[in-house]
Amino acid sequence: MRFGIETARKDNEKVNVQVNEVTAYVMPRSYKKILTEEEGIERRREYSRRSYAKHKASHCRRSRAWESKNRERVNELQRLRRNRNRDARNEYMRNWRKSRKDADPDKVRTEYRNGHLKKHGLTPEDYDTQYALQEGKCQICGVFKSKLYVDHCHRSKKLRGLLCSVCNLGIGHFKDSPEILMKAAEYLWKWRR
Repeated sequence: MRFGIETARKDNEKVNVQVNEVTAYVMPRSYKKILTEEEGIERRREYSRRSYAKHKASHCRRSRAWESKNRERVNELQRLRRNRNRDARNEYMRNWRKSRKDADPDKVRTEYRNGHLKKHGLTPEDYDTQYALQEGKCQICGVFKSKLYVDHCHRSKKLRGLLCSVCNLGIGHFKDSPEILMKAAEYLWKWRR
C-alpha cells in the first residue's frame, strides 16, 4: 500500500497526484475531452484510413472474394449508385472533358484514339499500316473515308479489318450474323426492280 504524493505526467506537464491505497492513473487530456459529432466522425475516418493502409492486401483479397461470390448484388449496387448520381456525374464529366479539351484538344483526341485502339489490341502504327494497305477504303463498300473504324468479331475478339461507320454499324445491327445478312440481301434482291 502506498500513500502520499507522487509526480505524474499529464500532457507533458508534471502534476502532483494524491495516491491513497491504490496507485492513481492520470488520463491524458484528450481522453477526457468530449468530442463533437463531427470530430468523432473524422476520428473514425482517420482510424479507418490507417487500418486500411496497414492491411490493404488482405482487405483487397476479402473484397474480391466477396464480389466474386455476390456478382449480382455488386451489379445491382453499382446500377443504383449510377442512377442515383446520374445528373451530378454527367455534369462533372461534361465539365472535366470540356476543361481538358480546352486545355489541349489534340492531346485529348490522340489519347482517346490510342485508348480505343488499345481495347482492340492495336497500336496506332498497326492501324496506320492497315489503313495504308486498304488505301483508306472501307473493306465492304470500298468508299474512301478519312476515318475508318476497327471491325472485330464479338465472339472470338479477332480483328477483321477497317470499315466505314455505316458498314460497321450495319454489321453490328445484323448481330454479326452472315445468315441474317444473306436473308437481308435476298429480301432486297426480291424487291429490287
